[in-house]
Amino acid sequence: MLLEEPNYKIVDSYLFRVRRGHDSIEQQSNSLEAQLSVLYYFEKAFNLLVKKTNETSETKKLEKYLLFRVFNQKYIVLSKIGTFKERLKFVRKLNGFKYFNCLSIKDFTSVNLGLCLMLFFKKGYSFLVLKKYDYRDY
Repeated sequence: MLLEEPNYKIVDSYLFRVRRGHDSIEQQSNSLEAQLSVLYYFEKAFNLLVKKTNETSETKKLEKYLLFRVFNQKYIVLSKIGTFKERLKFVRKLNGFKYFNCLSIKDFTSVNLGLCLMLFFKKGYSFLVLKKYDYRDY
């Protein structure tokens, strides 16, 4: 949809609600492969938006929200990878520098610190995931 340059608007009201329980598809598709698929989806959406951006406040907000989703998903994927060697292999493929132009120096440093902590200790959520970009209202 982003390639077709749709008209969209971010609204502050609920359009629908999602029920999540122990029998939901989301809970059943918690494998590493499924989580990688979600990560690639958000990365692709982000990359498409950056290419098509006409720099409105709405697109910048959407861009930051997609960054939040990308980094949150990277945390989920890294937490599912067992060994240090496998995590290192995955982190090498991440190419974190492609987000450099979209993040402030502080946020870029935080994300990379979070990746290092995840790599060595499987900790670092508060550094890796940019919660301030989560614009969802609960």
